[in-house]
Amino acid sequence: MLTAALVLGPVMPRAQGAVYSNGTSTTTFLVSLTLQANCSIAANPLNFGTNGVLATAINQQTTVSVTCTNTTPYNVGLDGGNVTGSTVTARLMAGTATGNTTTTVGFQL
Repeated sequence: MLTAALVLGPVMPRAQGAVYSNGTSTTTFLVSLTLQANCSIAANPLNFGTNGVLATAINQQTTVSVTCTNTTPYNVGLDGGNVTGSTVTARLMAGTATGNTTTTVGFQL
Protein backbone atom coordinates (compact mmCIF):
# COMPACT_ATOMS: atom_id res chain seq x y z
CA MET A 1 0.00 0.00 0.00
CA LEU A 2 1.24 3.46 -0.95
CA THR A 3 0.64 6.53 1.10
CA ALA A 4 1.24 10.10 0.09
CA ALA A 5 1.69 13.12 2.22
CA LEU A 6 0.79 16.63 1.20
CA VAL A 7 3.26 19.20 2.34
CA LEU A 8 2.16 22.80 2.27
CA GLY A 9 4.70 25.55 2.17
CA PRO A 10 4.31 29.28 2.47
CA VAL A 11 1.53 30.74 0.28
CA MET A 12 2.95 32.83 -2.58
CA PRO A 13 1.06 36.01 -3.42
CA ARG A 14 -0.63 36.06 -6.83
CA ALA A 15 0.29 38.68 -9.43
CA GLN A 16 -2.40 41.26 -10.02
CA GLY A 17 -3.63 41.77 -13.62
CA ALA A 18 -3.52 45.19 -15.18
CA VAL A 19 -6.68 47.16 -14.56
CA TYR A 20 -7.66 49.97 -16.94
CA SER A 21 -9.78 52.74 -15.57
CA ASN A 22 -12.23 52.67 -18.50
CA GLY A 23 -11.96 48.93 -19.15
CA THR A 24 -10.43 49.27 -22.64
CA SER A 25 -7.10 49.73 -24.28
CA THR A 26 -6.56 50.77 -27.89
CA THR A 27 -3.83 50.51 -30.48
CA THR A 28 -3.51 51.14 -34.21
CA PHE A 29 -2.34 48.80 -36.94
CA LEU A 30 -2.05 48.89 -40.72
CA VAL A 31 -4.71 47.27 -42.90
CA SER A 32 -4.23 46.63 -46.61
CA LEU A 33 -6.20 45.14 -49.48
CA THR A 34 -5.09 44.50 -53.04
CA LEU A 35 -7.91 44.26 -55.54
CA GLN A 36 -7.00 42.23 -58.57
CA ALA A 37 -8.33 43.33 -61.93
CA ASN A 38 -11.48 41.28 -62.37
CA CYS A 39 -14.98 41.47 -63.82
CA SER A 40 -18.19 39.56 -63.28
CA ILE A 41 -20.77 39.25 -66.05
CA ALA A 42 -24.44 38.37 -65.63
CA ALA A 43 -27.12 37.99 -68.29
CA ASN A 44 -30.83 37.28 -68.06
CA PRO A 45 -32.35 34.85 -70.58
CA LEU A 46 -33.65 36.32 -73.85
CA ASN A 47 -37.02 34.72 -74.58
CA PHE A 48 -38.80 35.22 -77.90
CA GLY A 49 -41.89 33.46 -76.56
CA THR A 50 -44.05 30.87 -78.36
CA ASN A 51 -44.99 31.64 -81.95
CA GLY A 52 -46.26 29.92 -85.06
CA VAL A 53 -45.30 31.03 -88.56
CA LEU A 54 -43.11 34.10 -88.28
CA ALA A 55 -44.63 36.76 -90.55
CA THR A 56 -43.05 39.76 -88.79
CA ALA A 57 -40.09 40.47 -86.53
CA ILE A 58 -40.48 39.69 -82.83
CA ASN A 59 -38.72 42.25 -80.67
CA GLN A 60 -37.67 41.33 -77.15
CA GLN A 61 -35.12 42.65 -74.68
CA THR A 62 -33.04 41.46 -71.78
CA THR A 63 -30.25 42.79 -69.61
CA VAL A 64 -26.54 42.09 -69.50
CA SER A 65 -24.52 43.59 -66.66
CA VAL A 66 -20.78 43.88 -66.22
CA THR A 67 -19.24 44.77 -62.87
CA CYS A 68 -15.48 45.30 -62.70
CA THR A 69 -12.99 46.35 -60.09
CA ASN A 70 -12.24 50.07 -60.21
CA THR A 71 -10.14 51.13 -63.23
CA THR A 72 -10.26 47.68 -64.87
CA PRO A 73 -10.66 48.23 -68.60
CA TYR A 74 -13.17 45.98 -70.38
CA ASN A 75 -15.00 45.50 -73.67
CA VAL A 76 -18.33 43.75 -74.13
CA GLY A 77 -18.79 41.63 -77.23
CA LEU A 78 -21.05 38.85 -78.43
CA ASP A 79 -19.97 35.89 -80.53
CA GLY A 80 -22.05 33.88 -82.98
CA GLY A 81 -23.12 31.31 -80.39
CA ASN A 82 -22.74 27.53 -80.70
CA VAL A 83 -25.25 26.66 -83.47
CA THR A 84 -23.53 25.36 -86.61
CA GLY A 85 -23.45 28.09 -89.26
CA SER A 86 -24.30 30.92 -86.85
CA THR A 87 -22.10 34.03 -87.04
CA VAL A 88 -22.04 37.40 -85.31
CA THR A 89 -23.85 39.04 -88.24
CA ALA A 90 -26.15 36.09 -89.10
CA ARG A 91 -27.15 34.44 -85.85
CA LEU A 92 -29.09 31.18 -85.80
CA MET A 93 -31.22 29.65 -83.04
CA ALA A 94 -31.69 25.86 -83.18
CA GLY A 95 -34.46 23.61 -81.87
CA THR A 96 -34.32 22.08 -78.40
CA ALA A 97 -32.09 19.17 -77.46
CA THR A 98 -35.14 16.87 -77.24
CA GLY A 99 -36.71 18.14 -80.46
CA ASN A 100 -35.53 18.97 -83.95
CA THR A 101 -32.04 20.39 -83.44
CA THR A 102 -31.31 20.87 -87.15
CA THR A 103 -34.08 23.40 -87.85
CA THR A 104 -32.89 26.95 -87.25
CA VAL A 105 -34.39 30.44 -87.04
CA GLY A 106 -32.33 33.53 -87.84
CA PHE A 107 -32.22 36.36 -85.32
CA GLN A 108 -30.33 39.57 -84.63
CA LEU A 109 -28.96 41.16 -81.51
